[in-house]
Amino acid sequence: MHVVNSFSTSIIAAVTYGYEVLSDDDPFVQLVKEMGYAVNHCGPVGGTPVDLFPICTSHSVLGHSL
Repeated sequence: MHVVNSFSTSIIAAVTYGYEVLSDDDPFVQLVKEMGYAVNHCGPVGGTPVDLFPICTSHSVLGHSL
């Protein structure tokens, strides 16, 4: 799984920013790894950053109704 994460990080960095990742010790790869850990371990369900910023308070905002 580590190879997949490093590969996807390097592809996204190259396409988005034109940044070439040369090794797993690259600071950009380490930053992405640390941010991924922080997001996955930030707290209980309902306390994640996504839950703190309610973009859509209603399902009809996107044209869908439940």
